[in-house]
Amino acid sequence: MGAGALAPPEAHGPRAARTRAAIKVTMTTLGFERAGVIEMAAGLEQAVVDLVDGLAGRELDDEMRIALTDRLVEARLVGLLGSRALNRIAEGGAPGAEHSVIKLL
Repeated sequence: MGAGALAPPEAHGPRAARTRAAIKVTMTTLGFERAGVIEMAAGLEQAVVDLVDGLAGRELDDEMRIALTDRLVEARLVGLLGSRALNRIAEGGAPGAEHSVIKLL
């Protein structure tokens, strides 16, 4: 007996087809959103690194140095989370919690 034989009759009707289509559209949309967030993470890390490099050799007060260090650590964390998500995708999986954390930061 096939798997479809156990499904209720409404699982094969037009409503079920529309539901499956809606789920497919939603998952595709989420996939593009995830890619955008991951790309943004990589760009943020590079932007902060460029900023810090541009300030090299300048006299900065302690407050500014601490703030820049905080941004650099945050940007590196976001970049690493993005790399982890990309690795999951490359292995055929879907991004997990790291994607959500990127969006929070």
